Amino acid sequence: GVCPHEFVKTIKQCTGIICNNGYDDLTFSHKSLQEYYTALYIEDQKIHDVRNFYKSVKFADQEQRYKDVLTFLSGIDTENYTKYYYIPVFKEMFEMKSVKESIPIENQIIAIKKCIKQMGYLYSSDSFNTNDNDQKALGITFMLDAEFSSFLYLKFSHLFLIVSISTNLYEYYGEYFRDEIISRFDQEDECIIPVEDILEVLPTHLTESFENQIERLFLDRVIPEHTTLIKKLNAKKKPSLLKQVFKATS
Repeated sequence: GVCPHEFVKTIKQCTGIICNNGYDDLTFSHKSLQEYYTALYIEDQKIHDVRNFYKSVKFADQEQRYKDVLTFLSGIDTENYTKYYYIPVFKEMFEMKSVKESIPIENQIIAIKKCIKQMGYLYSSDSFNTNDNDQKALGITFMLDAEFSSFLYLKFSHLFLIVSISTNLYEYYGEYFRDEIISRFDQEDECIIPVEDILEVLPTHLTESFENQIERLFLDRVIPEHTTLIKKLNAKKKPSLLKQVFKATS
């Protein structure tokens, strides 16, 4: 007995969740609401479909499309998110057969080196046509294969941005290797210089500072989230105290 028109009108007036888009269509009042309800819908599906969803988004292009939905799912569907999405991409990135709360140093180094190998700085003619007082842009890009996950690379990109600014790596290379950069320009007067190549020619103190800060930020930013997810997953696997008692007395 509910009139659809009146129901929609009530939702619009009382919740602010949906609104008109200026034409005849209804839309969510903010994209984050759409992403949140998408996550709720996925979490509510049968486990077979949930598992297939996580398997289908473990690729760079799909991760870009669903990145905010995945962020919501990490909180509302933590167990399945960790089991079917996070752990598989983590194994791929860190080259680990099994994933535990602690990450061995050698595997941390593997992941960091992978990211450095795929990372590049974007230089253009505008990089050299600015005055000291002008605002300057820092271009960072990852040269990724669309068939592999970009999840952890994107996390590393924020770390690289912070360290690139604090060590002045981008500007230093641009100043002292200007001719080398210009020689690599394409028809649009821009180029990508792999950071791996830059680190090979910079002074040792700059290279060491860059690598040390990356490792420190990795410990501060990546490991706590990883530990939390794996702890929650392992907690789900442990039987309750009552179950253990009944099992022992049966």
